[in-house]
Amino acid sequence: MVPAANLSHLMLRHDVIDAVAAGHFSIYPLETADQAIELLTGVSAGEMDDQGSFPEGSVNRLIGDRLSKLAAIRRSYGRSEDEGKQTASADDPAGQDKS
Repeated sequence: MVPAANLSHLMLRHDVIDAVAAGHFSIYPLETADQAIELLTGVSAGEMDDQGSFPEGSVNRLIGDRLSKLAAIRRSYGRSEDEGKQTASADDPAGQDKS
C-alpha cells in the first residue's frame, strides 16, 4: 500500500517490477484510510449518511459502536465517583473540606 499521491514518485528495482508483473505481490495506491481498511479487512468501511450514521456491519460502524460503549463505561465511573463527593459550601466552594 502506498499513498496514491506518491505513486508517480515510486522508484522500484527492476526485479521488484518483474515480481509485481508476475503476480507475486501487488502494489495498491490508496487515497484514503477507508480504502486501506477495506483492503486489509475485506469489509466495507462504510460512508456516513446524512444523519451521521454508518451502515450496519461496516468497519466504521463497528468502531463507532465500540467507542460509544467505552464512553458509556467511562461515564458510569464518573457518576459513581461524583456520588461520593461532598457538596460545595460557601466556606469550601470546591467541596473538598477534609476536616
